[in-house]
Amino acid sequence: MTIAVQGGKGEKIGIFWLLDIFILLTELVLLTIILVLYVPAYRRFRARSLVGIFVFSGLFLLQSATGLFTYYYLSKNFGEDLAVLLMGMNTIGLGAFISLFWSLKQ
Repeated sequence: MTIAVQGGKGEKIGIFWLLDIFILLTELVLLTIILVLYVPAYRRFRARSLVGIFVFSGLFLLQSATGLFTYYYLSKNFGEDLAVLLMGMNTIGLGAFISLFWSLKQ
């Protein structure tokens, strides 16, 4: 199944690839929110425990950003079977980020 989003060279990106990209975008938003919430707290308290949160969030932010570009290029060369497998892995990762977000929010 494909939808009308144009890839390079007139290729269409499948719906499952777009869902994978959407999941990564959601992770990017959550990680950015975590960083935005904890930067003022770090400036105020200078707590060393917050540095670990910054490193953790920053590394996963980088991983999610590179994943977006990787999935876009994979969508041109691989079928929907790979997209469905990656969607399962990304959903588990998104669940982990949501639980991290909620635990840090409390």
